[in-house]
Amino acid sequence: MFYTFYNSPIGKLIILGDVNGIVKIDFFNYNINSDKIKYNNNSEINLYNKKYGIIKENNDLPEFKNTKQWLNDYFNGLQPKQKIKLNLIGSNFQKIVWEQLLKIPYGKTTTYKQIALNVAKILGKTKMSAQAVGGAVGKNPVLIIVPCHRVVGTNGNLTGFACGIDVKKQLLNIEGNNMNDFHMPKKQ
Repeated sequence: MFYTFYNSPIGKLIILGDVNGIVKIDFFNYNINSDKIKYNNNSEINLYNKKYGIIKENNDLPEFKNTKQWLNDYFNGLQPKQKIKLNLIGSNFQKIVWEQLLKIPYGKTTTYKQIALNVAKILGKTKMSAQAVGGAVGKNPVLIIVPCHRVVGTNGNLTGFACGIDVKKQLLNIEGNNMNDFHMPKKQ
């Protein structure tokens, strides 16, 4: 397993993968809020070593170069055309949900409820909990490319993004979404 870094307009990203594909894209050394531990570079890499086995930096892996070009296009406001080889690691249920995320078109959004309906159909069930789907969406290991930011709550509520609602807004805006279509949910 290898890693490389990508400096994006929304923060430094770490990309993990190997010849089988991209396993993870995540913020590196990112502090969303004050109660999240902020690691130094070596301790954060050590956390990935514990989860994925020893990882080594490799900036020349062809899939990393392809992914960086995809991200360059994306952050320049272009709809990326490159196909990214993914190696998603998760439960069968999570993988089904993540496959649904990959079907959300660039510049569009869907709801947790709609994904729950799609997943229920795939699993041969009459219904599926939107909360269960939300849990799987929240475990998405490949930010941006597996577009969990395109999932919103009913009526355009901007909810449920592990990297924070401000980052979700930035990503939706990059894709040309009309930000007036979205709003913060009312506190319960």
